[in-house]
Amino acid sequence: MDVIIDRIDMDFLANSKIIFNGSPTPGDTILEDATDTVTIPMDIDYKVLGETLLELVLKDSVSYELRGTIFLETEVVSDSFPITIKKGTI
Repeated sequence: MDVIIDRIDMDFLANSKIIFNGSPTPGDTILEDATDTVTIPMDIDYKVLGETLLELVLKDSVSYELRGTIFLETEVVSDSFPITIKKGTI
């Protein structure tokens, strides 16, 4: 059964501040028994990015997190799943 990616909402955070956020074009389909790569266009907050890079240089560390929600649809059901990837201080 094919799966349609109805929507993905993603945020990339560094030091708990949102730097990038975005969503791919809705309606991408992943075929049954297939693997696919989803490209997500992101909007960048350059002010926060600059502040975070400065913190990285001054403190020599940064923590980051990718979080969001993927909304999937099949012929039978529609559902959503949270996505979170965290990395401690590097």
